[in-house]
Amino acid sequence: MALEVLSALNQEAIAVPEDVSVVGFDDSPDSAQSHPPLTTVHKPRHAMGVRAAGGVLDQLGRGFRGGGPEFLPCRLVPRGTCAPARACA
Repeated sequence: MALEVLSALNQEAIAVPEDVSVVGFDDSPDSAQSHPPLTTVHKPRHAMGVRAAGGVLDQLGRGFRGGGPEFLPCRLVPRGTCAPARACA
């Protein structure tokens, strides 16, 4: 979705990051190839898959018990679509 936003901003001649900053959330391979390269949040896909598979196996073995949310570390991947914050007037 953020890559589509970059495209739309470009069509409207809105400069990124000079006029607006854009951040994505998935760190897809296309993120680094966009112009400018998209700042994004990297999700630990492998760890997510391992946790999901473990949850399914638990449910198959013990029945559904429900559970709380699980948190995995994410990290910001700064690239070219974010500018420093400006001072408010």
